[in-house]
Amino acid sequence: MGVTWITMAKVAGPLAREVERLVAGWSASALDRGDGPRVEDPAAVSSMLALADALERHAEAPPVVAFVRFVDPWTTAGALHFTSRLGVEAATALSDSIDVAFLGGPALSALRPRLRPDRLLLGIGGRSSTPEERWFGDNLRHVATAWEGLLESRGVETGLVLAFRPVGGCWTDEDVEAGGRSLPAWFGVGASPAAGTV
Repeated sequence: MGVTWITMAKVAGPLAREVERLVAGWSASALDRGDGPRVEDPAAVSSMLALADALERHAEAPPVVAFVRFVDPWTTAGALHFTSRLGVEAATALSDSIDVAFLGGPALSALRPRLRPDRLLLGIGGRSSTPEERWFGDNLRHVATAWEGLLESRGVETGLVLAFRPVGGCWTDEDVEAGGRSLPAWFGVGASPAAGTV
């Protein structure tokens, strides 16, 4: 289990096709060393990281029409876990540094009926979804439905880009409680020098 930054972006127009092409190329270059296909080529992994960074840097204007980034403090192998729960086939490229998934065309159309709050990520075998699955589902619903009345209804191609970047070990309940009871050592904004912070 570990902490993962999850980035979700809805892209429109030619960018959707280009991202789909990139993900397919990265996926095709993946090697299976016994634990599933992983992208190992450093240039490809750098491109995967660059895509996530570029989407964040340009999230304020089209063709990025919706953007969310949040932290999942718990889920192991988030890309595989969450994309498998969608009930549609996402194109994925997995690496040790970042995992990228893309849903466009038929996959995105098939996902639309599952975006209702009572349908998305309900659980396997009838079990309830976890808090992390609900956070993922709520954010995905927000991003996937953004501008659909304008874009999809007028024939503009769109796609969802999901990036999962592992950044550390999982949080325990004790970590969360302790973090809620004191100022962190790194916080120095507005602190006086007499308080011993910089």
